[in-house]
Amino acid sequence: MSERDDAIVEAAIRSADLGTARILNVPAGDGTFCARLAGHGVDVVSADLFPEKCTAAPREAVFADMNERLPFEDNHFDAILSQEGVEHLENLAQFLRECRRVLKDGGHLWITLPNHMDLSARFALLLSGQMSYKGGLPNEQSTLWGTDGERMYHGHAFTLPWFQLRYLLRLNQFDDITLGARGLSRSSRVLYYPFRPVIGWMLRRGLKRRQERDRKKGRATDDALLAALHREGVSKALLCGKGLLVHARLREGSFEAR
Repeated sequence: MSERDDAIVEAAIRSADLGTARILNVPAGDGTFCARLAGHGVDVVSADLFPEKCTAAPREAVFADMNERLPFEDNHFDAILSQEGVEHLENLAQFLRECRRVLKDGGHLWITLPNHMDLSARFALLLSGQMSYKGGLPNEQSTLWGTDGERMYHGHAFTLPWFQLRYLLRLNQFDDITLGARGLSRSSRVLYYPFRPVIGWMLRRGLKRRQERDRKKGRATDDALLAALHREGVSKALLCGKGLLVHARLREGSFEAR
C-alpha cells in the first residue's frame, strides 16, 4: 500500500474514536502500520503468517494463518484491521467467521483489498479473460508465492467481487457496511460518466427481475435492500476505485436466515 492509502485507512480508523481500544492487525506485514496506530494510543496486536518479518511492530507479532482458527480468545478485540490480505485466502468465509468470534459485539472490521469491479477491470475481463491487464492469469507457477509443508502462500488468486464479500459479511452478522475507494483509476474515471447510466439501468432491471422471480417462491428481497445494492453497484468507489476500503460493525442478530 502507498502512503496515501495508509493515510486513508488511518483516517477511517481514527474517525471511529476507538481511544485505547484493542485492535488486531492481520496480516501485519512489516508492522509499520501497527506502530502508527500505537502512536495514537491504540493497543495493537500484530499477527501474520510470517511474524518474524514484523520488525517495526510495537511488540512481538503472533503467528496466525488467516485460513485457520486465529490464536485468540472469543470476544477479545474491539476492532480488526486486515489490509491487503483477504485476496490471498483459500477460505475467506472461515476468516470472517473467526473475525466474528474474536470481535466483541459492536466491534469494527476494516478490510482493504484490490477492486476487480472497477470499469477498467470489467473491460479487461471482457477482452482478455482476466480482471487486470497487468496481473496475468492465476497459475501454479507465478501465483504460488511459497510453501511450508502442506501450507501454501498464494498471490492474488482469490479476490472476490464486492457483492460476494458483502454477502459473506452479512452471513457472519456484520452490518452497517460502508464501501470506500483507495485511490481512483484514471481510465475508470474516463469511462464512469458515459457508462454509469447504462450500468444503473441494467442493475435495476436485473434486481427487479430477480425480485419478481423470488416473490413466486415466497422469499423476495425487500425494496430497501434492493436500493442499497443498486446504490453500491453504481457508486464511484466500486466503478472507479483502484482498491476498496470496507468497514463493517459486528451486530449479533442483525441477520437471520429465512
